[in-house]
Amino acid sequence: MVWRAKVLEVVDMESGGDSLEGAGTGDYFSEKGEYLGNDKIDDKKVYVAREGSYKANENGGNTIQKSGISELKDGKGNAVNIDGVTNNFDFSSATAQIQGLFPPGQLLDITYYKNFNDALAETNKITNIANYSNLGYPNTQNIFVRVDSQINNECLGLGHHITLNVEKIPIVLPQILKSCDDNQDGFLNFDTTNLQTNLLNGLANVVVTYTDQSGNPIVMSNPFYSNSNTINVKIKNNFGKLCEFNSTVQFVVETLPQAFPIPTDLTAICYDEINANAVNGKIAFDTSLFQSTILGSQTGMTVAYFDENNQPLSSPLPNPFIFSNQNIKVVVTNLNNTNCTAQMTIPLLVYPIPKINLTGSELICSDNPSFTKNINAGISAATNINNYNYEWFLDGATIPNQNNYNLNVNKAGTYTVKVTNANNCSKVRTITVTASNLAKIENKIVLDLADENSIEILLTPLVLEIMSIVLMVKITKAQMFFLI
Repeated sequence: MVWRAKVLEVVDMESGGDSLEGAGTGDYFSEKGEYLGNDKIDDKKVYVAREGSYKANENGGNTIQKSGISELKDGKGNAVNIDGVTNNFDFSSATAQIQGLFPPGQLLDITYYKNFNDALAETNKITNIANYSNLGYPNTQNIFVRVDSQINNECLGLGHHITLNVEKIPIVLPQILKSCDDNQDGFLNFDTTNLQTNLLNGLANVVVTYTDQSGNPIVMSNPFYSNSNTINVKIKNNFGKLCEFNSTVQFVVETLPQAFPIPTDLTAICYDEINANAVNGKIAFDTSLFQSTILGSQTGMTVAYFDENNQPLSSPLPNPFIFSNQNIKVVVTNLNNTNCTAQMTIPLLVYPIPKINLTGSELICSDNPSFTKNINAGISAATNINNYNYEWFLDGATIPNQNNYNLNVNKAGTYTVKVTNANNCSKVRTITVTASNLAKIENKIVLDLADENSIEILLTPLVLEIMSIVLMVKITKAQMFFLI
């Protein structure tokens, strides 16, 4: 005859110190920390319940010291007994069964004992067989029955007739499945391939059911599409008293970081020999906005930087950051799950500015519309002029549709041309064009009858900023007579 009640399975671990390495089964403890199993223990053995651990007493013996253990509760918050003892045994029906083994009407005294010696000595008989506690005999206990005649107290029978079994509760640990959101929508297809295997952890002959927080049944598919959510799981023995245990499976959708790009005007610098930011051939980049730009409004993230040799750089980057052309790798990591990362590359680029002659000057005749001068952008390097873009201006205003290297002009003014290369680096050349009319004789002064005769001619308009032009011509008297 067998009775069963509930008890928590406890696992024992071999330990080298406080770390738990090996695993076994069959060792039990009372709530007071008393070792209740049959295996020999020593100072190095650690016995572990699912929610904590017990450490063997340094002095040996069967007294176990608790090591960080807390009261074990199931997934619904109910306390779970882990001592292998219950008060729920009712074997009062055994009396009638035993009486049925003897002739009807025979007067019998049927008594029950915890062990053979008590039964033999007729001491410490069990008085409450309808609500018996197997205290002191965890997990399994043999109950001994003594049958005596009421007439002459003759012992008619003594032996093990009842076996009490405390059925183990199918304890499982809560499971947490974490994964990175694949598109920032808060939902994910979770891989549940190993979920039930990990949940049961070797338990067999049990039935597993899943329900949502409202108690509605859930089919655990693979993959399982969910947001961050906790579902209930019930593990029930498929034998005996059908003991059950409630736990949870938590699905956590971790935020997938984003690495937002840095504007190119912060990562590309146009450089020439007089650039004030140049240091030993390298450029000082302004990184003051890098970190905030990369993270945007995200929180709970870290940013790591690596050079092109994958060597870590400081985070945030120094400011200014002295560097030449190089790709900087950026890794943004979610602190809650370091497997959730986003990467990007910051290309630090240093481009040359076009080499041009910065100034020039030309002269045109304003009273001759057909008279033109050809001016150009003044590329000084031995490069193809077609490698650049040109934009012409007159006195600060854009000259429409003029984007060639050369420009024909017949109007005075300040001409500028913006020369831009393929990397969008540019430089400006300024050409001053001055206008003048044909010279006009305003007056002439003749001096003759002198040792050196001369003619003085006054011209207008003013030419080349000379207030007047005087022609002094030395001629002979005969030449003078001919001219006059």
